Amino acid sequence: MAAVSTIFVVLVLSGCGGSDAVSSQPHAAPTKAGGCNDLPQVNLDPGVVSGFDWSGEKHAFSDAVTIYACVDPKGGGELALEALPAGVSVDPSVRSIAPAGNGVLAFRIRVQSGATGTFHLLRHIDGETIGPQSKGPAIVSDANGWHFVSSH
Repeated sequence: MAAVSTIFVVLVLSGCGGSDAVSSQPHAAPTKAGGCNDLPQVNLDPGVVSGFDWSGEKHAFSDAVTIYACVDPKGGGELALEALPAGVSVDPSVRSIAPAGNGVLAFRIRVQSGATGTFHLLRHIDGETIGPQSKGPAIVSDANGWHFVSSH
């Protein structure tokens, strides 16, 4: 009986739960915008760096999860994640782009139960939207949590 109890405890502590396992591990930041994993504009125009870096792990609804917006920093300006689906919030709402920076800016996403959809990365310089409006990953949720999937 002790062996069965030990196996049960090991399975519970190791997170055995298949695809319903929820991650709270942070996603490592890319070191430069061109190293981000979701740059759809590069495929359309190789000179345009505008997109995201994200991971597909499942997260609990209570988690604030980091997603990285990735742009060429030249010219500065501000970045915002806009057209957020109902039940999705972002913090901060706007980030300043340091012209001498690496072009990778962190945002924290929170998702309420049942929320799904996509959002866009918008760059503003002097109040005007500049360049492509990169579509972000899709948010998918179920009863056990949520995760990002490609929207392209």
